[in-house]
Amino acid sequence: MISQLNLLMSSGIPIISINYPVQERINVLEQIYVECANYRNVPIYLWNAGWGCLKQVQYNWQGKINFVNLQQPKFENIFTILIIF
Repeated sequence: MISQLNLLMSSGIPIISINYPVQERINVLEQIYVECANYRNVPIYLWNAGWGCLKQVQYNWQGKINFVNLQQPKFENIFTILIIF
């Protein structure tokens, strides 16, 4: 999956929808963050219908994923990588 995701990102696809069971989503987000976004030094955003808004995905030094509310979205580059679950 990660190789395909990297290919999509290299192709300039700004919005990517990924469907995984609820139990696996945190692991998948961690893998995407570490192997794709962090490697490319680009932010990723997550849309979750339950939240009703975009949140930035951040991975802290303790190895934990945080979902940060966007105070004022930077619309010129907000769709660098958007993951939709």
